[in-house]
Amino acid sequence: MENSFATRHVRALFFLVGAVLLLWGGLAGTAMAAEFITPRYQRAQLLDGVITYCDSVPSTKTDWVSSLSVGKWNPTDHGGATLTSVTTVLTVSGQITWTVHSNESTTKNFRTQGFIEGQVELPDTTVQVTDANAPLKNENIEAGGTRTYGPYNVSDTTSNSYGNTSDWTGAGSVTLPVTATALMMSTVPGNTDIYVTSTASVDFCVEYTYTGTTAADLNSFSGKAKAKQINLKWTSANELNTSGFNVWRKFGKAGWKQVNANTIAAKNPGGWQGNAYSYTDTVKKLGKAYRYKLEVVHPDGSSSWSDVIRVKTSK
Repeated sequence: MENSFATRHVRALFFLVGAVLLLWGGLAGTAMAAEFITPRYQRAQLLDGVITYCDSVPSTKTDWVSSLSVGKWNPTDHGGATLTSVTTVLTVSGQITWTVHSNESTTKNFRTQGFIEGQVELPDTTVQVTDANAPLKNENIEAGGTRTYGPYNVSDTTSNSYGNTSDWTGAGSVTLPVTATALMMSTVPGNTDIYVTSTASVDFCVEYTYTGTTAADLNSFSGKAKAKQINLKWTSANELNTSGFNVWRKFGKAGWKQVNANTIAAKNPGGWQGNAYSYTDTVKKLGKAYRYKLEVVHPDGSSSWSDVIRVKTSK
């Protein structure tokens, strides 16, 4: 009986040891495999926004005719984002003065108003118009009398939602004819002279509203050890929502620690183009495994994270 009791206990001990070894082997295998797992990266939010291109004609004595040139929406420049709408914005600003001279034989009422009109011909040949109005003047002028009004600084802006986005899509730019003209609105007796002087400038912008793809912040993140130097490398897929990066390390049971003293600035913040980066971390122990993760810092102060990679130094 004693031999049978001892045998059962020895068998149980062997079974327990085997289970522990099997469990340890599975965990070790998982840890080793982690070195070869392709990292998955947290994806950025859907990228929506507006890109604006503008051109202008400086202040010039009216009336004048000129042209504007604004960039088109080129899909290859914008990482596959989809153009959803086009808005054109026309602003005319200037200064206007007018003089009314009565040739009437008695006092008459004169009602006048000066304004500057800006016009841009759009790609579909429609014309976008903006009128910058001076104050309306309503005054009695004696026979042979003269009144001068101004100078008045005037400005006005109109926006136009453009239906056919294909007119604005492609490489290069689009050229648009533009004019600025001084005009009068008046209710006056027939025997009258009106003189107008003015200058005008025009600003024109096209706003491209787009919806971006749900693109990863990172393309890759890897590390390689040489003695106590661990060289970490990563590439960004784009930097539309990236202001910088921080490198974090974990060793043993200790918590995560940021190893770079200052945030590593993005090379192209707000841009579609990705870039390559590297950072060298110096550790204390040889033959040990260190874990790293990369923090992607966004302009609003929030962060997203890479998966954790494992790098082991040589003895």
